[in-house]
Amino acid sequence: GMTQPTPGPWFASEHTDADCWIVATAPILRGYRRPPPGALELAVMADDGLAPGVPEANARLIAAAPDLLAALREAERELHNPSYGGSIGLDVAEMVRAALAKATP
Repeated sequence: GMTQPTPGPWFASEHTDADCWIVATAPILRGYRRPPPGALELAVMADDGLAPGVPEANARLIAAAPDLLAALREAERELHNPSYGGSIGLDVAEMVRAALAKATP
């Protein structure tokens, strides 16, 4: 079957010592520098010359990925539901399809 990403929820947390943000399957708890044992670290957003706030913004977007993917899948189901009575532009429907294609192997 299709390879599935790490299940959510994902959390974006600031790693204060390393001046970066970490996306993991559990948040960094107050007073700790890393996510708790057993949590998977999925991404690190280093500060590397980015404008202030950009590493946090990137980390939060990545952490939202499982929720965004679920929302897109639900939207696509609704669009294919014969009883769907709403109207949506073809361009929006295409954006949903394109985003799902980009997000899934």
